[in-house]
Amino acid sequence: MSNSEWRRWTEVETELSGERKLAALSRRLGVMPSPRLILCWVTAAILGLALVLPGIVVHSAAMLTAGAVILVTTCELTGVALIATAVRDVRRQR
Repeated sequence: MSNSEWRRWTEVETELSGERKLAALSRRLGVMPSPRLILCWVTAAILGLALVLPGIVVHSAAMLTAGAVILVTTCELTGVALIATAVRDVRRQR
């Protein structure tokens, strides 16, 4: 990594550690192996899409909302898990 990338990575790590709940979640998810993470993401994405698509067809706001919430939450948790995995890998390299 270049110096600017390393500096930015340190800033992101510092911001992540500033959020206690997010840091605790990232530590918990950081021990999750990648295949398990992928399985969780795919399962939640299928569930979210299974709610969104019929919601579009039958014009159900409740189904659309539930599907959208599941999809957005899945994306956020996946992002946190990927950040935690990357931070863990960087710490192992040190």
